Amino acid sequence: MRARDRLVFRLRTLWWKGAWGLATKMVCRRIEVTGLGSVPDGPVVFAANHGSHADTVVLQLLFAGAGRDDVLTAGAADYFFRARMLSGFARFIGVFPFPKHGEEGVRRSRAALAAGWSVLIYPQGTRDGGPFRAGVARVARETAPVVPVHITGTTKVLPKGRRVPRRSPITVRFGHPLAVAPTEPDSAFARRLECAVFGPAPHREPA
Repeated sequence: MRARDRLVFRLRTLWWKGAWGLATKMVCRRIEVTGLGSVPDGPVVFAANHGSHADTVVLQLLFAGAGRDDVLTAGAADYFFRARMLSGFARFIGVFPFPKHGEEGVRRSRAALAAGWSVLIYPQGTRDGGPFRAGVARVARETAPVVPVHITGTTKVLPKGRRVPRRSPITVRFGHPLAVAPTEPDSAFARRLECAVFGPAPHREPA
């Protein structure tokens, strides 16, 4: 890692532990976490349900607090990278562009894993919910285990369309790692992962 990259890495870590950590403590009544201590070392794919921009804030705060400062977040290219200032801030806090279409997002995710980073992905692709997309299987196939993450409460803290957060308890559950079987279709793994995140009968938290 070059000297400039080490500096950015340290500043990013301080950002999540400091600024966002304080903000989260002010907004969240409490955060209940299970399973994070059982996540294997080394690069992994964290795959979480998505309903709020607060998801990334809470999860990155938990990662930083657990000493996992190596997690990059796949962010929507058409949202976080549509303007130079927003793009620069997103890159500083560890977000990389993941286009909704094509294989560029998959390629970037696999490159990050190969370089030793872990990657946080939202397989639904949008805060509006919906089924898990198959791209997560192409990211993880023969590269890294996938850790299912179920997060609730963030849509109450910061629902889509709201700019000012409100206080609400949050629960985060990290599940057992999954691997893409050699002959398993991408869509089949996406359904299996969705079941691991939400449970046998998937339900989505209301906004």
